[in-house]
Amino acid sequence: MGVFLLSLVFALWRIRPFSFLSKEEFTQFILHYPSQKKIAIFYAQWYNFFIKYKIEFKPRVIKDCKSINKKILRLIFSKIEILSDALQGDVKKLTNYSPEYCLRAGDYKILFETENERIIIYRIMHRKEAYR
Repeated sequence: MGVFLLSLVFALWRIRPFSFLSKEEFTQFILHYPSQKKIAIFYAQWYNFFIKYKIEFKPRVIKDCKSINKKILRLIFSKIEILSDALQGDVKKLTNYSPEYCLRAGDYKILFETENERIIIYRIMHRKEAYR
């Protein structure tokens, strides 16, 4: 079914690029079909459809950052910057867990949710502690 859906999406893209997909639907397509993510992002670049998300941090993130090495923080914030362009990066949808998504940055996990054109980051935690 995933291949059929992907071929349908590409066929419609040739007719009218992304006119049938809202930004939220495009984001969901990328997150639900990770094997097709590179192809979808390539087409999105081709048609200049990248979604630039606004990033918001919860107060708990500041507390989390105080305990992390500055070198690692640079890596984490570079991954967050990449994340703001159409949810690129090592993003995984979490099942039965809130927040909904997780981004891996080295040994750290960035837990976040998306709402419209915003990414709300809730926690930045070491991978051993992230899901406790």
